[in-house]
Amino acid sequence: MQSFRSLFQSASRMLRWGSLAAFCLVLLFPAASSARVVVFGPIVSAPAAVVVAPPAAPAVVAFPAPRPGWVWTPGYWSWTGASYVWTDGHWLPARPGYRYVPAHWQRTYRGWVFEPGMWVR
Repeated sequence: MQSFRSLFQSASRMLRWGSLAAFCLVLLFPAASSARVVVFGPIVSAPAAVVVAPPAAPAVVAFPAPRPGWVWTPGYWSWTGASYVWTDGHWLPARPGYRYVPAHWQRTYRGWVFEPGMWVR
């Protein structure tokens, strides 16, 4: 019968070799280890839902585009965890074949949920 110390050393040795084998597999097969992960979520840090409705957007006059082919993205209210803060709108270069959907707050059964602005086909 082996002593506790020799069992511990055997287990430790197997763990080291297993870790080394896993590392070698990652080196040999980089495509599996460099898979692209896409995470969808809000641009601003906001909870899953906010109970307090966002205020009405202030009246903002958008100045002319800096050059043809630019799209105005209106401002929006972002949630800080305690109150809303206004984020100004800005110009973005247009993407051919896409349209811009501005950021907005969507009312759900849980409360208000922020939907970030995005380009859609």
